[in-house]
Amino acid sequence: MWAKLITVMCIALIALVGCGWLAGSKLSEEEVEQSKRVLISVLDAWKTGQAHTLARQTPPIRFQDDDYMAGWRLVDYQLINAKQQIQSFHDVPVQVNLINRQGKPLQKTVTYQVGLDPITVQRSDN
Repeated sequence: MWAKLITVMCIALIALVGCGWLAGSKLSEEEVEQSKRVLISVLDAWKTGQAHTLARQTPPIRFQDDDYMAGWRLVDYQLINAKQQIQSFHDVPVQVNLINRQGKPLQKTVTYQVGLDPITVQRSDN
């Protein structure tokens, strides 16, 4: 009995993956543009020292970045591929220029993932 149940569940899971249901659907053009705007607005907020206000916006934006949490200041950034269409939870590489509390500069490439429901920007290379 358990073998039949497990077999049926596996077939259902394979069917869902094959249909793209579990992999997530592609975003509309409007949602792709919104994802890019969200990422840029989050990075701009960090750069201007306003990242702490993101969670209080309407709608709120959840932002997670270990360098931000560690007190690094974002001096500048550049999307590696400015023409990249940002899909939900796909890696988006960004070149960041940071300065720590002691004034030590750091330049590196990091990746972010953007989600729209809820609105989320999170580092994915940690």
